[in-house]
Amino acid sequence: MFRMIAAALIVVASAAVPALAQDRVTVVMRDGERVSGLFEDRVTETFYIRASQNDQRRLSIAQVAVIDVGGDGQNLPAAELAMAVGADHILVPRNGAPVRGRFMDVVGGPGSALPNQPRIVHFRAASGEERRLPMGEVARLYLGNVPKPADPTVTAPLDLPGNTVRVAGNADWVATGVTVRRGDRVTFGAKGEIGLSAAADDVASPDGSLQGRRSPATVMPGVLTGALIGMVGMSPPFAIGSQGTPLLMPADGQIFLRVNDDNVADNRGEFVVTITRSGGR
Repeated sequence: MFRMIAAALIVVASAAVPALAQDRVTVVMRDGERVSGLFEDRVTETFYIRASQNDQRRLSIAQVAVIDVGGDGQNLPAAELAMAVGADHILVPRNGAPVRGRFMDVVGGPGSALPNQPRIVHFRAASGEERRLPMGEVARLYLGNVPKPADPTVTAPLDLPGNTVRVAGNADWVATGVTVRRGDRVTFGAKGEIGLSAAADDVASPDGSLQGRRSPATVMPGVLTGALIGMVGMSPPFAIGSQGTPLLMPADGQIFLRVNDDNVADNRGEFVVTITRSGGR
């Protein structure tokens, strides 16, 4: 009898291993922090991650940039990062092409309110199609506005003084090389003009479209199209414009700059931005 019970326990334990393995994730926060552990639940605006037996992390979904299922959240594929720089969420299945849309929910699985059901990721594609994938069939989930790795062809050239960066109108997030701490005050001096389309009068200053144009598909829909915006590490983006008022930095990390547009490929021109630390916290 003892041997039968022991054998049964071994079978149950073996069956649980794949489920636990497929729920192991690394969550990359917008401030650059990485949290690894077992994905347990999503409740309202919080992810619950079991980092260890006695350490359950509660992560605000608004501050999550990437969920890497089974990975370490590093050296993410450049093609995926290029898709994830905009406001769309990106679902990357283990078998199949990445899908643009919106993350909806994660339900079921050990540690959740439905522990005896399989853990399912719910995602709504941009086409309106509802996708439901077991967690083990998901490779990564990007929650929008993730900075693309720096392109050395669009960062500050050697002939510019100090912390001065050229931000090309057709570039994704441009790495400035300037690292700050949360609470630092930084002043941005920006000048230049960006052409937003083939139309001669469709131009923007660092404050945005001279026609007052906005688009719901831009990185920051509430900010004028074409305006200069920034991001620290993987923090939420913030408006910069041409103002000379020092801005409070929201996180630790490198400053990235970008033009607020949904499609930068047809832009022309550039902003020249001087970055100055304006004092401590």
